[in-house]
Amino acid sequence: QQQQSKSSNSLKAGCTRRYMAPNWQPLLPLLSALCLGLALRAAVAPYPHSGQSRPPMFGDYEAQRHWQEVTTALPVSEWYINSSRNDLLYWGLDYPPLSAYHSLALGYRAAAINASWVALGSSRGEQSPPHKLWMRGTVLTSDLFIHLPVLLASVAYSPVSPLLLLSAVAMLSPSQLLVDHGHFQYNCISLGLAAAAHLLVLRRRRLLGTCLFCLALNYKQMALYHSLPLFCHLLGDCCNLLLSAAAPWRAVRLLCSLAAVVLATFLLVWSPLLAAAPNGRAALAALQRLFPIGRGLFEDHVANVWCTINVVVKLKTIISQGAAAAVAAVATLAACAPALVRCLYRPGRSALLFASFAASLAFFLFSYQAHEKSILLPAMSAVLLLPEAPLFACSFQLLAAISMWPLLAYKDGLALPTVCCAGVFVIAVGLLFRWSPSIRPASRLVVALHACLHAPALAAVLAGAVLPAPASLPYLYSLLVSVSCCAAFCVFLLLAHLRLWRLIDLA
Repeated sequence: QQQQSKSSNSLKAGCTRRYMAPNWQPLLPLLSALCLGLALRAAVAPYPHSGQSRPPMFGDYEAQRHWQEVTTALPVSEWYINSSRNDLLYWGLDYPPLSAYHSLALGYRAAAINASWVALGSSRGEQSPPHKLWMRGTVLTSDLFIHLPVLLASVAYSPVSPLLLLSAVAMLSPSQLLVDHGHFQYNCISLGLAAAAHLLVLRRRRLLGTCLFCLALNYKQMALYHSLPLFCHLLGDCCNLLLSAAAPWRAVRLLCSLAAVVLATFLLVWSPLLAAAPNGRAALAALQRLFPIGRGLFEDHVANVWCTINVVVKLKTIISQGAAAAVAAVATLAACAPALVRCLYRPGRSALLFASFAASLAFFLFSYQAHEKSILLPAMSAVLLLPEAPLFACSFQLLAAISMWPLLAYKDGLALPTVCCAGVFVIAVGLLFRWSPSIRPASRLVVALHACLHAPALAAVLAGAVLPAPASLPYLYSLLVSVSCCAAFCVFLLLAHLRLWRLIDLA
């Protein structure tokens, strides 16, 4: 009788657990933060986009629209090949195939709404208000269904409280918000896939995480910035299993499974291009477009090491493009090496997240042909670090937005949205640190360090707003912002490496 009563009680308890009403309380702050993030993105959308009313190229907005035009009007075999119908000098496709398929899907939908928006040749420079509303809506939808849910998932189980403020800080990261919804791009897709890959790998869903990262890499090649830390983390897991006396064969099985997932994902994405033309001509043309050595070491005023050195020593006049690419590769790997060794030697949550931040920042600072918008990749890693090192993560996100001031304010006319988004972000961060009992107060020395890292760039921004640049130095303030941000980024890289090897404790 006692056994029967125990079994009946356990059955009742199991049924109670099975049919217990879910706890929806954590969803309320997450949904509130999501609504706040969407509202701010919608508020930025009416402002000018890249190249608005500036012929003949019209900026990145026209690039995205033109890719919809090309992919819907031409066969796959001609997407990456120069021809009379596809002038590659006019925003030729230079992103991987998954981005092209996305443009194809959007192009079909745009043609169903208004065929003139994607008419081959005659639609160049299309900037009508209905089309702008459609394009802005596609970015907002992509952000809503891919990027923002991953950010919420990254903080949903964080020990930092209150959850509303932490998730709001993640939603309001100004750099991605301003580039995608102001300047106009679809970085939210590749960033969302890469962030989801990190979270899944950390939860030991390695195969699914690897698949998502391969998709991120096939959407935008800049995801390579995060590839080395993920590879070292997964290889470290395999090595640990191999050294374990109880599970050596699990290591071999895991390694083979990961390789199979990578090959299958790449084959699936590239198969239309491989089948489109004999001898893989279309696929080879796409690869040449993805890695254009001919563009040079850097463009515009990027806050990286090469642009900073070029202020004093004109690198483009003393080093060939091939030599510059080799030097950049060696410098990038050297700057990544401490993080990669740590991630391989002892894989774990903190190791992967800090290594991803350090490696992506090293790529931005030292790699060949880095764009100012590439800072979004270490900024994404910084968002994932919010529960681990909130002050470090928030400080870097703000500096990333400041580093793009020459692009957003001087080129795109987005000075007011940039200031407002940065201000809202600072307010949210201030409330988080004021009202969160679980965040350990930072020392005055650490706070002073972060203030010093921001001060020179902010001073250059303010000087540019008050004082006109000399006629002989029209780009003075852009250079000052870039150089000061580059110096601060180098300090952040050093701090990340020191934290990885547990030599310092970051707040």
